[in-house]
Amino acid sequence: MLFDSDVTGKYIKEGQEASSSEETQSEETQTKLWEISGRYTSLNGYEPLAPPPRPVEEDIKPKEQAEKKAEEEKKEAETGEEKKEEEQEEKKDEKDADKTEDEKPKIEDCDKSAEETTKPVD
Repeated sequence: MLFDSDVTGKYIKEGQEASSSEETQSEETQTKLWEISGRYTSLNGYEPLAPPPRPVEEDIKPKEQAEKKAEEEKKEAETGEEKKEEEQEEKKDEKDADKTEDEKPKIEDCDKSAEETTKPVD
């Protein structure tokens, strides 16, 4: 294995000296990379190059826009259903709270009702 501190500028793969891809060995590709890097970093001798603009919503493909919109609508629908359920629970709780003590079922009534429904049929 190569772990010599004197080795520099070599491509090492899995601890062994290896050749890099053909694309990285192309002088034309190396020159383009150096040129673009120099421009993006405003290196002396290179005309500065601004980074590309971020894509705006209109640049997204129509299919992706439709998928995104469908996801948003689905989330809104789920949230709407949850809100409806919460509102129904609140209304039910309010109705129960508004009942007087006489209107509320008593434990004894429930016991009687249970006894009536469990009597054997003759």
